[in-house]
Amino acid sequence: MIFERCFRYRRYHKPEDVLGRQVSVLVNLAPRNIKGIESQGMVLMAEDKDGTLQFLSSEGISNGSIIA
Repeated sequence: MIFERCFRYRRYHKPEDVLGRQVSVLVNLAPRNIKGIESQGMVLMAEDKDGTLQFLSSEGISNGSIIA
């Protein structure tokens, strides 16, 4: 399933930074139109002390795992 996303992380990361990478995604949100693109979920990230967004590490976690 392919989801279109609006990313605030573009200030800090290039789109190719996500290719081949396992990321945490919050899904099952009601679709919402953001800047002309339908968003159906959110990539979970952490903001460091400098305000830079970083991907949450998911090493060792199986695809499809539930975040509690």
